This record gives sequence, C-alpha cells and structure tokens, in this order.
Amino acid sequence: MFDLKDKFEAITFVVAFVIYILNEFRKWNARRKEKSKFKSGLDFDAAIHSTIDNVLWQMLSIYRCSRVFVMQFHNGDSYYTGQSRIRVTITNEVVYPGVRKMSQDYNGVQVSENLHKLMRDIKVTGFVYTPSIDLVTEEQLSDVMKVLEIKSFIMIRLTDNKKNETVALLILHFPYNYPLDKIQIGTLMMSKKRLETIFGRL
Repeated sequence: MFDLKDKFEAITFVVAFVIYILNEFRKWNARRKEKSKFKSGLDFDAAIHSTIDNVLWQMLSIYRCSRVFVMQFHNGDSYYTGQSRIRVTITNEVVYPGVRKMSQDYNGVQVSENLHKLMRDIKVTGFVYTPSIDLVTEEQLSDVMKVLEIKSFIMIRLTDNKKNETVALLILHFPYNYPLDKIQIGTLMMSKKRLETIFGRL
C-alpha cells in the first residue's frame, strides 16, 4: 500500500511528466509551423518568378529579341563618407537559344555611370529606346553593346505602385536595328503594367 507521501510523489511525477510532454509538443508544433511557413514562402517566390519568366518568354517571342531580362535595384554598401551605393541584380532573364545569359555576371553589381545616365533619361520618359548602335555617341556604351552583340535595346522603368519609385528595369536586347512604332510602345506598356502588378504582390 502506498502511503500519503508516496501518492504525492507519484502525482507530482505524473504532473511534471505531462508538463514536459506538453512543452515538447509546443516546441515541435512551433518548428513544424516555421518549416511550413518557410516552405510556403519558397513556393510563393518560385510561383512569382515563374510568372515573371512567362511574361518575358512571351516578349522574347513577340519582339524577336535576343535577350529579355528584369534588373532589380537594392541597397549596397556605403562609403566611409556616408554616401550610399546602389547595386543591381538580374533576377529574371530569358534568352534566344545560343545567346549567353547576363545574369551570371550581374549579381549585386554596383550601378555603372552608363546606367546612371540612362536612369536620368528614363525618369523623364519612362523608357529609353536606342534604335541602332550607330546612333550611340557614348563610346563606353557602344563598346558594351558590341560585347553583348546587340544592335539596339529598349529599357523600361518598372515602378512601385504605392510610391511610384523605380524598383526595377525591364530590358530588351535586339541583334538587329529595331524599328519601334506607337503600337509596339502600347503593347510594351501593357507588359510593363503586368510586371508591376506581379511585383506588387511581393
């Protein structure tokens, strides 16, 4: 027969064991939810990038480009003076078969002087269009186009719908002189809106 002391110790042990089990279950459940949340986040990001790529593939086919890509801006390091540095990364890119991708070379790259100049123009017009390399006066930009084996390009500003700030660039490269008309500008702006809507979900 158990005396009162033995019964009390037994009850104490059972209560302590139940509390231990409940605490372990809470920890396990929290880890499970965190893993599920992380997986859901990865699935969501993958779905977003897949949707963006689909838009780019359509543009590659419609406009007969050699390369279409999205270049996003993000924070870089700062100089000791406190001046900030802006970097760019190509987050989505599709290319014509046989064309080399640029994304492997543009991951966290500091914004170049050429891009700074183009950005000043793009803030006014919303896009920059170079119909032929023969019309490019900046030698450095012309050299870059030759290395990329392109004759013309279109750069379109993608904005944050909330603040109307430039968050990314949509860029189309052409291996030939590309004649851009008003109808094509209209369809390009539709693609721009589609991408901005997708970015708005992030």
